[in-house]
Amino acid sequence: MKFILSSLLSVLLLFTSLVHAGPIIVGNAAGLAELQYVYAWKNLTEFVKTCAANTQCQVPRKTSQRLLRVLEQPRKELIFLSGAHAPGMFFKNQTSEAMILGTQAEASAQVYINTDLLYENNPESTIPSLAKNISVLATAIAYQSGKNLEESLVIGSAIGAYWEGEIQSSSFVSTNIEVQLNVLLKPEPHVVLFDSKKAYFLNSEVISALESVLNEKNIQLDSFLAPYWTQEMDGQITLIAKLGFSNSNQEGQAEVAISFRLINDLKESVISEDGFQIEFFNIETR
Repeated sequence: MKFILSSLLSVLLLFTSLVHAGPIIVGNAAGLAELQYVYAWKNLTEFVKTCAANTQCQVPRKTSQRLLRVLEQPRKELIFLSGAHAPGMFFKNQTSEAMILGTQAEASAQVYINTDLLYENNPESTIPSLAKNISVLATAIAYQSGKNLEESLVIGSAIGAYWEGEIQSSSFVSTNIEVQLNVLLKPEPHVVLFDSKKAYFLNSEVISALESVLNEKNIQLDSFLAPYWTQEMDGQITLIAKLGFSNSNQEGQAEVAISFRLINDLKESVISEDGFQIEFFNIETR
């Protein structure tokens, strides 16, 4: 049986940050680029494991196992600093210019990120690629595992290329505003929203609201597709997407609208602690 429900629910939800401990920032204010590196760093083991479990990831099994052994060791917080001010901390490219990464050839070594290069591949946007961040950090771990720099770059590029195909990104960019949605497709959809201060994991709240609408339990999110953004005159920003869902009783699809407001915090726009409003439209089940 198919039925359609429209404008069923608005729920105000408060989210907590996925990223609790902060990195060390030298000479620069933390922003979205740094936050995404911290998120990737804290979840790098899962990124490498997921890649290793899929044939599309062009990293040999023994190499993946080698990286995972390094990732089992304690890891220091990332340090972000300018390569212009500390060029000796970073690897050099073929023209002897500082690269974005610096570390040493031992497990648990400090990892440095060159803030001068955080946005170099995004001339029209200040928002970096999460897959690129994963690639850079996987390169660091490969180097710490004993691979030379050339080999490490190849390994990092392969892991990053895998995640380029497994992360859907959608950005809202306006004056002094940076917000990015990342949908990680493997091993199942994970919906993460970043502002310049926090990362918000949206799966559980979206699922909880949907279960309330349908009066069902144990719903899982199967897809989160075609996201786009709108902004109202009063400043409210809304993320709209199509989602697929299922449980043992049914499967279906719906449109979801996730709305929030931004506030100014030290000249940066961050998501208000008032939380998010979630609405569902055109719900279809079978």
